[in-house]
Amino acid sequence: MLLELPTADEIDEMASDRPALLVRRFDFDLKDRRIDLNYTPCKGEALFVTEGARGVALVKTGGAVIWTLPSGRIGMNEAPEAAARRIAKERCGIRLGEMDLRALYDVTRHYENVSVKRLLVVYRAKVEDYQSVKHEDGRPRCAFHSADLEGLVCEEIDSQAIADCLEK
Repeated sequence: MLLELPTADEIDEMASDRPALLVRRFDFDLKDRRIDLNYTPCKGEALFVTEGARGVALVKTGGAVIWTLPSGRIGMNEAPEAAARRIAKERCGIRLGEMDLRALYDVTRHYENVSVKRLLVVYRAKVEDYQSVKHEDGRPRCAFHSADLEGLVCEEIDSQAIADCLEK
């Protein structure tokens, strides 16, 4: 079974006014895991890479040991840019200013019981305002980094998004 959200037409619509926009494909083999399909439906995921004097915002969720780029689900009735702004505020305490759509990633995760295909919408964004958001134990959820980004992030998608957003 393959679940696909958004539809191919929605992906084409997003990319239609940007002929140079890259669409990259990622496949992840997670067949040793089952996915719980009892979740709020979404039509994709939004991810953002910040730029500026503070550097790039990275997050650590829960007990994670690695830094990742801030991302989250796009609601069924939510525009991708609005989702990115919401995610930035909720997860990082960041109010985003100017945003630029930089890439679309066609991501398929193959689980034991199903494959899930989603669009990951990648934005480059400027930070307009920042108020630290903390974990329950007081550690900051988000931190800005300007050096050794490749050494900090381990996820292939994060590395590619940084390259797509920060290339000149």
